[in-house]
Amino acid sequence: MPPDVRNRSLVFDFDGTLAYPKAPIGKDISDRFGLILSVGRTCMGIITSAPAKDLRKRIPSVLWTFASSDNLILLPDGGTSRIPEGHPSPEPPGPSASSVDSLTALAKSVARELGLPNPMRSMSGSQVLVSFTSETAAQQSREGQARDAYFLLAGRANLGVNVYRAGQRSVSVVADNWNKLRALEWLATRWGIALEDLTYMGDDFGPGGNDEPIRNSAAHVVSVETPQETFLHVDALMKEEDL
Repeated sequence: MPPDVRNRSLVFDFDGTLAYPKAPIGKDISDRFGLILSVGRTCMGIITSAPAKDLRKRIPSVLWTFASSDNLILLPDGGTSRIPEGHPSPEPPGPSASSVDSLTALAKSVARELGLPNPMRSMSGSQVLVSFTSETAAQQSREGQARDAYFLLAGRANLGVNVYRAGQRSVSVVADNWNKLRALEWLATRWGIALEDLTYMGDDFGPGGNDEPIRNSAAHVVSVETPQETFLHVDALMKEEDL
């Protein structure tokens, strides 16, 4: 059963918002969130394109203990699966096999043009994540160039997909009927509240960012640049709510 929500319900992006890339959530955020969740009057959600297997390593135990309840819902893989197992979650379709093949060929072409190795491609849930890599320091500066070029070309290819920037060197590709807004709407339904009662914090609301679909929704949107800024926003909100 969803908890009795009497205070704000908060939903977050992960990388760049709750944690620095490849790093775990910091102690200041995890301790503050653990305290908030222990009161039981505030729901929290995380919607991220990070693979589910990575989240378990990067979320401290003080928060992980709440993931078995509806007070903290984790939607990895862009909202296509849920930790822990056994809870219902959205089930969007992924891009078609032919689209994935075309997108892979396009990514290899971009990498070749910029003198980079073949890009890495991973599939999790309904998401295809294309990441450009480098083998030398000279190549490293071209990773972002490759990401931006691929983002533009893939978006114009009419392959029936949505394309979003995901980090400094990656592009997230999902079916055209799925994005973070759909996952946010699923959370609102799960908790039995209206979208306008949610606050969403993310770091990439600009054109092509994977938080962009939420920007013009009914949810209250907070744009942050670092996890420390997220902590300060949450701390201020919770002081308003006397938590």
